[in-house]
Amino acid sequence: MDESTIQKRMENIEKKIDVILDEVEAQRRLRNEISDLREDLMRVSNDVFRDTIYELEELSETLNTGDMLLLSKKFLRNVNNIKTAFEQLESARDFIADFNKISGDAFRSFLVKLDELDRKGYFELLRESEKTLDTLVASFSAEDLRTLNESLPMIVNILKKLSNPELIRKLNIAVSVFDKYEFDDKSRVSTIKLIREMNDPRVKKGMLFMLGLFKNVVSEFEIN
Repeated sequence: MDESTIQKRMENIEKKIDVILDEVEAQRRLRNEISDLREDLMRVSNDVFRDTIYELEELSETLNTGDMLLLSKKFLRNVNNIKTAFEQLESARDFIADFNKISGDAFRSFLVKLDELDRKGYFELLRESEKTLDTLVASFSAEDLRTLNESLPMIVNILKKLSNPELIRKLNIAVSVFDKYEFDDKSRVSTIKLIREMNDPRVKKGMLFMLGLFKNVVSEFEIN
């Protein structure tokens, strides 16, 4: 075996020894870490145990073994009830979550509707209505309101009759004619002109209508 071969083998052996040494060092570090962890856990466990003993000593005056056993028995007997209670709590939580989502959607829809009403002028109408109501309240006394209350049935009856479409149509015609008619009170009216107008069939129908109207009104007054 020549010298170069021996040198190569020696180098391979050294590399293997280095690997073994690294592994040994890693194992040593791991053991040290585990030892440190065990010491930390022991220290924490001792602290917890000591604190628990201290707390139990404080409770020992008001809590005894019998109470603990009784509480344990009640807990075991009511495991199903406790399970049901937790299930109900979970259902209540789900319901609250769903309700919050629904109420949030409803509130957003409500805000959109309010904005729509505001753009259409409903709120402006309500503000003006409030002013009108204030004016009415300032204009009417308590005695006026009592009188209005006594007259309310007749007012309602009049409103019912005014709701008749045919009556509304006739009133609309009369108001339109009155609005368009221009009467010149400075013009001179002669008897001959009046007689000439009396011969107009429309004037005759109008006079007949007015006479019949006045006649019926007087008859109603005499009856009531």
